[in-house]
Amino acid sequence: MPVLDGDPLKMVMNIEETFHITIPDNDAEQIFTVGQLYAYVLAKLPQPPCPSCVSSATFYRLRRALQELFAVPRERIRPAARLEDLIPREGRPERWQRFAEAMRPARLPYLKRPRWMEPWLPPCGLLALFTMMLTLACAALAHSLGYPGGVVFALAFLGTLLCIFVDLVVNVAIYRFTARYALDLPSGCLTIREMVYTVLQSESGRIVSATARASDVEVWNVLCSIVGRCLEVPPETLTPDRRLS
Repeated sequence: MPVLDGDPLKMVMNIEETFHITIPDNDAEQIFTVGQLYAYVLAKLPQPPCPSCVSSATFYRLRRALQELFAVPRERIRPAARLEDLIPREGRPERWQRFAEAMRPARLPYLKRPRWMEPWLPPCGLLALFTMMLTLACAALAHSLGYPGGVVFALAFLGTLLCIFVDLVVNVAIYRFTARYALDLPSGCLTIREMVYTVLQSESGRIVSATARASDVEVWNVLCSIVGRCLEVPPETLTPDRRLS
């Protein structure tokens, strides 16, 4: 699958896991558009007599959770409604946690930190690299000064452990410190409609099983949700002739 704008391996794995199918490499290489991918997935799925409307049931779950948790009026909860308007930024981390718990066993994605903060998460990769280079330099110096090989090995080993420890501690500290800034909704969760198909993707067993599967329209929407996240474009903008590269 010639995807240049995203991660093709991750996309294929998500599709295989969601729809319980296998996409061989030689088949993936022949898929160039979203429409071809959709037709391929449909051909791989079982064809039960009556596809089940799983998206409606998921929408009702979402609506009930929003009403019970945040007292959102029923008339405001429509497929095109923006979650930004329904779950305010003030106190959003706690609200989102409660919302995720209410939607279990579905696994909702985490809130995102601001885009300007992403290049610095985690910044400690450079710190770990610097620590490792310093350790190797010390080991080389010890070797040049004639220290026994065991001492050099111990120095390199302890330095490696130090790198791992520093990397772990700094990562944990940064993520805990910046948790308060994770207020942006994740991609695929900007509207109620997108949220429905994100939830369905995390509950792949509801999309296709031995006795039933989602309708063709629902398969298209879930597939667009996966592809849209990989290409970093809104799922609703994808068309059958949209190229995957």
